[in-house]
Amino acid sequence: MRSDEYDAFNNDPSDYMFRIHLSRVSEELAGLAELPKLSYLHEWMGAETLALAFASPNSARAIRTLQKTGRELQRVQARLRKFDRMLLNLGFPACVQGDAMPPYDLISIQYAA
Repeated sequence: MRSDEYDAFNNDPSDYMFRIHLSRVSEELAGLAELPKLSYLHEWMGAETLALAFASPNSARAIRTLQKTGRELQRVQARLRKFDRMLLNLGFPACVQGDAMPPYDLISIQYAA
């Protein structure tokens, strides 16, 4: 995160993570930066705006990459569920995974004085 992007993150963390952060994670996802803010799509031209954005070769590539990733995640998650059931049947406790939001805890940012 760049120092001039804190306001963008604080004002709309989902938009920041989707359009800005993910577009930097991989060259395949760079097209996400071309998409409009999803919160702007409530207007009467929202579907048209989104369709035009999806027509861009870069954003189409990013969407295909996310679709491919999603299919792979579905495959992996199915195997993980099977493994978790096997562990539970053997008497082991459930495995819990977590994540974190950069750069600070979202709640502390939203409610800081």
